[in-house]
Amino acid sequence: MLRKRSPALAAILGGLLGPIGYIYIGWRYALACLLMLLPLPIAVAVLGFGLPPLTKYFVLLVLARKAYTICRIRNENIERGETVEGPIDSFSFAGIQTADLLTGQAMACAAAVGIEISRSHFTSGRVLQGLFSIAITTPILVGVAALVFGLISGGLRTVWSRRLEAPN
Repeated sequence: MLRKRSPALAAILGGLLGPIGYIYIGWRYALACLLMLLPLPIAVAVLGFGLPPLTKYFVLLVLARKAYTICRIRNENIERGETVEGPIDSFSFAGIQTADLLTGQAMACAAAVGIEISRSHFTSGRVLQGLFSIAITTPILVGVAALVFGLISGGLRTVWSRRLEAPN
């Protein structure tokens, strides 16, 4: 029988340790989290883009929030009695729950880039450009990241859902 987990502790562990902290929820969640977080850094490295150091902290906040949400959903399913023969600890269910981490990570990276652009304008004495960047450029970057990676995450969620519904 599955035991409930503390969403607050899951958030703290996810925020401090990243995917390793998701082991508290379950090893399948940790593996699914890692798989959802790998594509973006690989793409950034291959394309030769640099991300500001602030990015990792934004991504850890996304991981903390998602760990809290996953743990809360998992606990609700356990309360409803979906623990016996249920998919709560299946890899497919973990994949569905973590699919939007890709979107969250992309949005966090876009926000960090936008803030870094603004910071560079401010430190160069270009206050008006800095204000424009923080007010216009950053939200546009975050919106584009949300759109593009939201579509990808939605596709991944669909694949995991079909896998979950497939007869064994």
